[in-house]
Amino acid sequence: MRALLFVLATSTLSLAACGASDGPDADLAFADDAQLRRALAAATGADALDAHALAEALAAGDATSCPAVTIEGDTTTITGGCNGEVGPIVGRIVVESAPGDRSAMARVRFEQFGDGAWTIDGLVERSPDGARVVAELSTTVDGLAAHAQVSLACDERAVCGVAAPSTIEVDGLGTAEVLGAWRHAPLGGSLTLVGASKATFDFNAVADGCIPFTVDGGAGHRLCD
Repeated sequence: MRALLFVLATSTLSLAACGASDGPDADLAFADDAQLRRALAAATGADALDAHALAEALAAGDATSCPAVTIEGDTTTITGGCNGEVGPIVGRIVVESAPGDRSAMARVRFEQFGDGAWTIDGLVERSPDGARVVAELSTTVDGLAAHAQVSLACDERAVCGVAAPSTIEVDGLGTAEVLGAWRHAPLGGSLTLVGASKATFDFNAVADGCIPFTVDGGAGHRLCD
């Protein structure tokens, strides 16, 4: 699993659908490090931002690329069905740009897009200035799936916070509500996940590659690379 600090900045994406839940039920006191890393990548919007960046990079291709890229009006379609550098690329990405400006990728829809090691499924919306990110996205990395339903607003300092009720779900862990405000680079702020228990991560106090956190206000823990 990739180091969390890198995940928060540019998490490698691999998306798969997670099961639905009736409400926040994640017992974060018993989560392992891999589950916590996936939870944070989903909750902070790192998965969504990296998915958007991936689509942006792939959209620069053409019909002969792998994956192939076709353009019709303000819609760019990126289609797998070919062999990439690390394995077969499958699925599709449909990008809806702002009218007349392909660089302003307003909506990006992933349809089980991936290469076997990772898969992406769901929707990411990002305003051209990066001030708003909305995602309903499922991501599987190294076989561990995370689902994010998040709405974030970011200010001129690149500090992002929850703009509407947001939740995440991680396989084997359950669901949690997302609270707080944070910055990806340089890393700062704090994030709280509320499920059957509550975990608060202090990004301002990262040291030696470890993020300190508490569960239900108890003794401190560290999530390390």
